[in-house]
Amino acid sequence: GSVVQVVQNTAGGSVNNSTSQTFATAISINITPQSSSNKILVSFSGCYDTDDGGRQIYFRIIRTVGGVDTIVSGNDTTLGSAWDATDRQISNMNVQYLDSPNSTNSITYTLQFAPWNSYSVEWNSQGVRSVAIAQEIAG
Repeated sequence: GSVVQVVQNTAGGSVNNSTSQTFATAISINITPQSSSNKILVSFSGCYDTDDGGRQIYFRIIRTVGGVDTIVSGNDTTLGSAWDATDRQISNMNVQYLDSPNSTNSITYTLQFAPWNSYSVEWNSQGVRSVAIAQEIAG
């Protein structure tokens, strides 16, 4: 289908999370679909930092409509993760997800991240700004 609308958001400032398996917000974006039969393609990019070797970081996407949160990327940790047994990782991360929200209400999509253990992990590392894009696709 054709693209109906495109929304973009950028965010700066690092976000640290050191609470084991508890997800923190990396970046969010809002969109209000024009038709409930349309799909929403969300894209997130930014930089993460595991601070040291042997640390793992997980990512997921949350859809919020009318105050109700739904994990749209699968269960808590299936969207993606990064891990290196010996070295610190500072890397760009890009993810996309095609959602069928069946709604014309305002929708917030949020990229969240969490450490597997209680070590500190960071989003928007090294002064990098993150970007979120939501595209409504005619269904």
